[in-house]
Amino acid sequence: YQALAAQAGESSHIGLVYRVIADGLHVPEAEQAELVARAAARLPSVVGATHGEMAAFPGRGLGQQDLELGREVFNAPAHQWQRLAHSQGQLSWRYDFAAAPGAEFEACHCVDLPFSFGSFEAFAAAPMLAGADAGSLQALGRRWREALQSFVREGQPGWPEGGGRVQVFA
Repeated sequence: YQALAAQAGESSHIGLVYRVIADGLHVPEAEQAELVARAAARLPSVVGATHGEMAAFPGRGLGQQDLELGREVFNAPAHQWQRLAHSQGQLSWRYDFAAAPGAEFEACHCVDLPFSFGSFEAFAAAPMLAGADAGSLQALGRRWREALQSFVREGQPGWPEGGGRVQVFA
């Protein structure tokens, strides 16, 4: 994990979160910046992260240092991708998934998966959803999936685009 954070901070391109992989092989670092820029120029995108990314990682939590590390490793690269896409003439929307259904992990890494896929049953025993109201989860999940489906069907998720604006889902 420490190597992940160190490499993300040292990288001159978007960082370890956004990398190009070709046929299952790692693309050399020297080629990453150009390939990531080309990828950002190809299609509109929706990028983002959860608000409390680090909370579910061993030894991490919801303290200020962990929140800042999560922003550096996950949220900042999403914002950088959005800026890169815009500089390449492409549309890009950014989100901060801030839904905090379980008090222990709040809006941790991967908490958006059951919302994205409508798979709350598969995550029923997940501590990150512990104690959450099923109706509230389903309602937010529908809103989130509607935005993603709108993006796929209509080319936009239904929230403001550009200028670094971010949609918060909570």
